[in-house]
Amino acid sequence: MKAILPFMIASTGFFVFYSFINWAFIIKLKLIEPRSDVVGFFVPAAISGLIVLFYLKKKLLIFKLNDRACYIILFLSWIALLLPVMMAQIYLERQCGKLTILTNADQILKRETSKYYSIKKAIPKKKFTGLFVKQYSVDKGNEKGVGCYFACPLSDFVNLDGSNNIWIGVCFSNKYSNRVFDDKVEQRRLIKAFIDSSLIKYQTYNYSINYLEKQHLNDSDDFISAIDQTHLKYDADKLIILTEPQGDYEGRTKGTGTIALISFAVANLFWIITCVISYWESFTK
Repeated sequence: MKAILPFMIASTGFFVFYSFINWAFIIKLKLIEPRSDVVGFFVPAAISGLIVLFYLKKKLLIFKLNDRACYIILFLSWIALLLPVMMAQIYLERQCGKLTILTNADQILKRETSKYYSIKKAIPKKKFTGLFVKQYSVDKGNEKGVGCYFACPLSDFVNLDGSNNIWIGVCFSNKYSNRVFDDKVEQRRLIKAFIDSSLIKYQTYNYSINYLEKQHLNDSDDFISAIDQTHLKYDADKLIILTEPQGDYEGRTKGTGTIALISFAVANLFWIITCVISYWESFTK
């Protein structure tokens, strides 16, 4: 119990307290709007690491494990603490997102900010589309990802002289093998063919405006780069970028709440089993 209880206290406190802070100050009060990966991964990962190194590591000393076994358990404990919190933040953001139904797109700027929108009448102005192509490393460089980000105005009228602050975007992406001995000339040919096919696909692409998600501007650098390609003006403080999420509003959480609770239970079960096995091995030595 000297090792089991501390993990249960730490995991429960971390899970509940961090989720409450995120819900209260970021989701509900909107005091700050950090990048979603900062709130959903980097900060929880750092806190989990601190808990493991400065709290749980001391609790393992009672089992007199060898260094290798200790480091493996600590690493798995870091994952066990992190995963439930990560899934809980995804669930909170989706579950607390309100759906606002509008007659036209321009009403977005006149209403309270919402995460989800349903617009009855709006015509994306694809004539003013901007394209930004991004290439990025995947799987430690073994693959190369390519994303074609398209964005166009969604306002009733395109203002050629003033600000255009409501945009809708879509991304077509693909991945290609990027190992040392891969044919780079063939890779470049495939990437160019994909970009060309994305341009053709976009020409006949029909945006659906029945269910849209507002993107965090801090996470939307690629869409903003696409908007910049249009050379249309916009107000950075009022910019709204909408995309089409998968599924519908009722199924927006996609089971993340259940996954968070199951992973929380599994994490604590993992620690209990680990402590029992470690205790048995140290007892029988």
